Amino acid sequence: MESISIESIKNLLPNAGLVVAEVWADILAAIECPDDFQSLQFVADILESMYINYPALFIETFSLSTAFNKTYFNCFSVVNFDRYPYYDKPVLPKGSKSNRPIYSMIFMFYENFDHKFIRTLLILLKHYFENELVIKRRGKLEDISRAFRLLYTDQSFEHQILLSGDINRMANNLEAYKENLSSNAEPSKNPTFANYTRELIHFLRLDWSSSKVTDRRSTKRMRGYYSRTKYERVLGAENIFTYKFNKLTQSSEYRASGIAAEEDYPPLLFIKTEVSNQNRPIFELPDKAVIRDIHKDRLAQIAIQRESKKAHNLSLTSRTILQRYEVNYLLDELLSERNGSLSGVDRQRVRVLTLLCLLLGRPVEEVAGLKRIDQGSTDPLGLCRKPEGWYLKAFHRSTTERGLQTCNTHLLAASTNIEIQLPNWLTSPLDKLGLELGEYIYRSINSGTGRKSVDQLLDSINKKYNCQISLKKISNHLINVVIAHERYDPVLLEPLTGSPSYYTRAARHYAWYSKSDMNAQLNALFDDLFQVEAVGTNQFDLNLTDSCDEDVVGVGSQFTPRFKILQKMITELQGKLTQYRAFEASKTLSSLFEYHNNYTLYTLYMIINATGYRAVGNPLPSFNLFLNRYHALCISDKDNMTTFAHMRVVACVPVLGRQLNHYLDHIKAMARLMSIVLPNYAEQYKRHSSPVQFTDLKSKNARLDWFINAKNSKGNDGLFLFFDLISSGKVNVVNAYPKSVSEHSKGLPELPINFGRHYLRRYLQLKDVHQELVKFQMGHWVVGENPLELFSTLNFKEAIMSLNSVLQQMMDELGWQDIPSLLTRKRV
Repeated sequence: MESISIESIKNLLPNAGLVVAEVWADILAAIECPDDFQSLQFVADILESMYINYPALFIETFSLSTAFNKTYFNCFSVVNFDRYPYYDKPVLPKGSKSNRPIYSMIFMFYENFDHKFIRTLLILLKHYFENELVIKRRGKLEDISRAFRLLYTDQSFEHQILLSGDINRMANNLEAYKENLSSNAEPSKNPTFANYTRELIHFLRLDWSSSKVTDRRSTKRMRGYYSRTKYERVLGAENIFTYKFNKLTQSSEYRASGIAAEEDYPPLLFIKTEVSNQNRPIFELPDKAVIRDIHKDRLAQIAIQRESKKAHNLSLTSRTILQRYEVNYLLDELLSERNGSLSGVDRQRVRVLTLLCLLLGRPVEEVAGLKRIDQGSTDPLGLCRKPEGWYLKAFHRSTTERGLQTCNTHLLAASTNIEIQLPNWLTSPLDKLGLELGEYIYRSINSGTGRKSVDQLLDSINKKYNCQISLKKISNHLINVVIAHERYDPVLLEPLTGSPSYYTRAARHYAWYSKSDMNAQLNALFDDLFQVEAVGTNQFDLNLTDSCDEDVVGVGSQFTPRFKILQKMITELQGKLTQYRAFEASKTLSSLFEYHNNYTLYTLYMIINATGYRAVGNPLPSFNLFLNRYHALCISDKDNMTTFAHMRVVACVPVLGRQLNHYLDHIKAMARLMSIVLPNYAEQYKRHSSPVQFTDLKSKNARLDWFINAKNSKGNDGLFLFFDLISSGKVNVVNAYPKSVSEHSKGLPELPINFGRHYLRRYLQLKDVHQELVKFQMGHWVVGENPLELFSTLNFKEAIMSLNSVLQQMMDELGWQDIPSLLTRKRV
């Protein structure tokens, strides 16, 4: 194990004091962190999640002082990347799985994060640290790490057996699972599961036995003693041959005893026949069309693509969604008070189990593992009873690792825990269940009794009403109906379902909700979906007009700017432009470049804020992508050089359209003023502003080549250039890249370059904009939802008109104005 010095910790984390550095030196040495701290950013993120969810267990596992608290993680916000460039490298050092099993196991957990197993990982680490000498003496650490890593990452493994929370119970569950594997002859089961499971059982019980060396010769090994190419005819036979032996080795003791090595191996006989030269009849030959038929392959691909698009474009009448009459039948049974039992389980418990599956969108195994917790409990997941009703305490995973944004007070704060108030009509069923503190909904669900009782309940409903309601349909109903309806943000469902979905992989990084907003939205969703009349209403009133500068902690994006900070930045940008008089801006070359840089920066920030442009180099590389007549912009900020997979057309708010026209006039004036000093860049600006630059492009291929070349922003100078005079009198010209924009933004409020997308999505959600329009503007569609697809029915004109009315309101609230350039002698 490599030792981590306190000095290296202080070099890595400049804000870490001596006490903090000593603590982290011990923790990182315990988990076998490399001395260059490669990939530590991701491991530290998991360590912080461990402490946030189970602080007492974390302190006990790493033998820390009770003075340890969350502030010890603040030092990771500022990192010395110059000295340790591999800190944020998303790849482990070579050989880490063998040399650093504990470190690689925690890193693997980051790549396959599931908050339900945080406690399991802590328990396993604690067990290892307490018995480290025994495990290392046996040389079993690498085998243990491999077994856990491969079992945890395999989708067919029954992960619920690791959630017992106790070493002995976990070992017993694994033992039962291993016996089930040996008795189950399903070919789909991984044959190595038994070996990995056995290794984990030995680790938990510390009962390895001494290995016995036996010389067993397998069939494959026996075959290796014979030559595959040399053979000889058996004397006295015409067509019978035997393979010759390869060189056989024998111990000197056997040779001295007169034992022949050939006696241990039987002869391998075969009959050699002549190959027939007669042609086989046509009906015995394989069909070439079956072997390879391009037409059939193409038809198969089209069929698969059609089914994929159909699966991604759910409608409210899809078979995977419970219809209104099915929901009514189901709720009529689940909210009833009839007594009885199903498969030996109390009927009320089965009803609550099924009801929570429907409401939370979780599988029955996860719902069965929910327990009642106290209001002050540190458990990250559970059901809590308060005077106003029942709450679900849930975990919402952070959208990014700890960095500078974590301590940036200009951004909205985000946490990972949230309490969601369940509907009032669920209060009575849960109260009648009589859960005690620490009691689970149904702990023995793994035995199959709970699932069997739920299936029996659903069978009775199906027979009574002649419908087809299944447990799988119930668990997936919530996410499916939200995607099909597209009124509510699917990111809202993550705390309920417990994990990100396929539809929120990109959107979750840009969504921020205060905890009251999320509760209000979810309760409105429950009212729309289930329409159950209940006495009283939940305490959260749906208010979608709140501003974005509330001093509250929410969940989601860590890069959403505060409303007042954004207003302040816009005011300062405008102040830099209004400090000049009409003729002072072009009086000297220095003042000309200074004014141009400020004007370019103002226009760039307006584009980023109004359109949700990603933080890319050279945004809007040509004015030909500005569709002024349609009040739209053509954006290609996520494609590679030759594809158009994420090229999109977005709404261009009127104030931005006017500003871009002002900027067009500005670069025309710049071209005239720079024609002597910088003739090359002057010609470039003239070419960009020319309205007849396409007259020579006669063919479709020529226009396509131009577009591919224009959108490849890394290889071209675009519209937004920064001119800086250096000490030698030369002019340094750089394109608008995130780095150059940041350098020219010094003195402004510190905000991430990508702030526009985060604020824009937040604002659209607050204004209750339809999800299809949100995805249209943000570019967050999935397969089959591209607005530019061949069979798309989206009306661009209506979509842009609807979005521009909301976006114009946002720009007015922030204080954005179109400002003509002083170089054109225009007046505001």
